Formats: sequence, C-alpha cells, structure tokens
Amino acid sequence: MTDRCGTFALTKFAPMGVESSMRWIVGVILTLMTLQMSSTRAKELEHTAIFLEFCTGTRIADKIVLTAYHCLENRIPKWASGGGVKIKIADHLVSPLAREMRFDVTHDVALLYLEKSLPPEVPIVPLASRGQKFERYVRLGYGFHAGQDGWIHGDDFGILKVDEVVFWDTNPGEKGKLKFAQPAKRTCPGDSGGPTLGLNNGDWYVVGVTSRVMPDMRHRFSWIVPLIQGKELPDYARYCGEYYTSERVTENLEFLVKGVQTLIIRHPQVESSPLSKASFRRRK
Repeated sequence: MTDRCGTFALTKFAPMGVESSMRWIVGVILTLMTLQMSSTRAKELEHTAIFLEFCTGTRIADKIVLTAYHCLENRIPKWASGGGVKIKIADHLVSPLAREMRFDVTHDVALLYLEKSLPPEVPIVPLASRGQKFERYVRLGYGFHAGQDGWIHGDDFGILKVDEVVFWDTNPGEKGKLKFAQPAKRTCPGDSGGPTLGLNNGDWYVVGVTSRVMPDMRHRFSWIVPLIQGKELPDYARYCGEYYTSERVTENLEFLVKGVQTLIIRHPQVESSPLSKASFRRRK
C-alpha cells in the first residue's frame, strides 16, 4: 500500500530489540535537537512553507511553487496560501520521470504556477546543489498533528510545523530518497510536498520534498492482525509514521530548471530570473 500525503506503507521487518533501541537513540537525539531549535530560528522559517489546500509546498521562483507529484495525482490544488494571502493556481507541471514502482513514487516532484506573486516576506528559497554540505536539517509542513500514539486526533490542519530532523539512514547515497527520523511533531498527511531544508553558512536551501511516511512496528501489526482476522482495516490516512522520506532535489534539478523555464515561457509576465542564485538567496 502506498503513502499519499502520509498513507500507510509497508517496510521490511527488523528484530524488535534492534528497532526499539534505534527508536530510543533517535528519540533522544531528536529531543536534544528540538531543545536546541530556538524560537528565533523557528520564527525565521515561519513564512517559508506554502499551504496548498491539502499539501505543502515551497516557493522556488516568482509565482512558482515546488511540491510533490503525488499531491497532484487525484486533483490539482485550487490555491496556495502564504504570507497571509490566498492565490489561485493557474498552471502546473509534473516530472516526466514520476511513476509508480512497487507502491512507491520515484521523482516525486511537481511545480505549480500562481496567478499572482506571493508577498515579499515569503522567501524564494534556493535549491541545494550536488555535493553541497549542510550543518542541520529542518522539516516544514502544514499537515495534521498526531498524538503520542501516532494517530491523528481531531482535525487541526493548516498549522505550520517546524522541526529539526536527523537521518535515519546513517550513510545516505547520492541517489534515491533521503530518509529522516520522525521529528517531535511528526510528519502527517498534508505535510507531503513540503520542504526539508538544509542550513549552510547561514542560508537555507531546499534539500528534499516530503514524499512518504513509514510506520513503526506497532502500527505494522495493527495492519496485519485485523487483516488475518478478516476485520476492517484502520484508516491509515490518519496515521503519522516512524520516519519519512524526502525526494532529493539534486536528483531532479534538470526537471526543475527546465520546468521553471517552461512555465515562464507559457506566462511571459513573470519578471524575475528563474533559478538564479541571487534571486534565490534567502531574504534576511
């Protein structure tokens, strides 16, 4: 079963002792890092994420928002909200490489074109370059909030979550998705398409696009037991998982550059230069 903005997905089983120990260690690390995440730093990122009606996105050029391909599979968001305004979405492009592979989506990225520009306080965030190193990573999302048990309680939606994250994969390769341990506020349905940001020399860059949420051992069994017993399965669209994957922007730079250029050609009233480092430099 695939994750769509946080839907349940299966992973390989690990011995309970090993997995429990890993979760405990990662939990301690995340707690310490969350304490270090000052209110000033969270305030700095307040306007970076874009609320897209049922997903999240990031502004990477004037009138252009980066989000996840799977957010556009069923229907295109009608509007994007950022800086206190709501703007109609006029056009979109999805990566031609985006496709289903064994319940997963590769190249899970897409671009949205806005009818008008977002307010200037919503930053245009630069994309990470190949080989770039980062001091820390932060996940942003406008999705649901979960309780300690991982399940969504209530319908709080559209409230920004800013959380520092650490790699679940200790040695992530250059290809494929980045895999991060769950932040304190959890990654939930609605966070999909939002950015994982990397901090380098005082500037933030888009490193990844939230793609998929994976369950922990407890919730894998909560899927298997009802299935064996022939009972109705829980609503996994309301579950926030153990870790999440972020589609690498560096694996999609060709599409992102050409996609922005294509949208500008379609809509020549766009004034700013696409994907230039100067225009992408985060406003202080």
